[in-house]
Amino acid sequence: MSYVIRFNRDKRRKDGRGVPFDRTIAPFHEKAIYDKDDIFVDDLRDYELPEVVESVMLSGIKDEGLISLCKVTLKNVKYLELNQCPDIKDLSPLSKLKNVKYIDYYWNRKATTLWDMSNNKELTYLKMTDCNKIVDFSSLRHSNIEELHLYGCNFFGSLSPKLEIQDINEIVDIPNLKKLSLAVKKNSDGKNTLKSLSTLTNLEELWLQDGDFSFEQFAWLKSKLPNTKGIEGVRYYEGKIDYVEKGLVTLKKYSVIGKRKPRSIDITEKERAMKYQEKYDTLVRKYKHIKTPPM
Repeated sequence: MSYVIRFNRDKRRKDGRGVPFDRTIAPFHEKAIYDKDDIFVDDLRDYELPEVVESVMLSGIKDEGLISLCKVTLKNVKYLELNQCPDIKDLSPLSKLKNVKYIDYYWNRKATTLWDMSNNKELTYLKMTDCNKIVDFSSLRHSNIEELHLYGCNFFGSLSPKLEIQDINEIVDIPNLKKLSLAVKKNSDGKNTLKSLSTLTNLEELWLQDGDFSFEQFAWLKSKLPNTKGIEGVRYYEGKIDYVEKGLVTLKKYSVIGKRKPRSIDITEKERAMKYQEKYDTLVRKYKHIKTPPM
């Protein structure tokens, strides 16, 4: 069973039945948050979720709400999503969640640091999106995180990332890290960033922005992480796009990694795409015994 806990900042807003939802706990469904089984309570500080509840989404809460919820309500939760809680300044109450395995936070504009994760022994998955003020990631070093996703584009969907990791070693030093995705503002010291990333030899997956480094630099990184998925020279994409006039259309294309490389090569031009991959493979072999990444 999963629940949504919603604190709405506009107390005049109501749900479809005319019931204010400034403070609600409701069963969470993918498309409809509110249904006939909704539970409404007056004071969440005194409300304890049934032990069978493992997944909770928080929306619109502030510092005092997070403090109250982490004391009792969320103590047995394993999967936690904070969706549009932009005004939380202090994330430290999350350290009380001893059973949480998964945290996904979307949009925060006030917190500048993460929380002490040494008490979150079960936490192995962390995703932070649009939490652009955070500059201190040092607590990750003392975590059990295995899968980390940091996305720094702003709330309006800008393609220009705003989140900046000032010390990449705060991430590189995560002891159990297996999967890493970064879409953040590029550090000016790109060469040392590459060197640090190249030490993650146990990494199963590494997903970076295609324009973060040059084609040659990515090839150098691949030479150090030959078994890591995500930094191949050419990627194949297949997805569906719903056009107003054409309806659902399947899109198939190739994308070449690296700055100023083609991001969309049509499926009919497979030979062209494979030439890029052959060149990439040649560079990987060339850089295998070279310790310094190319400029």
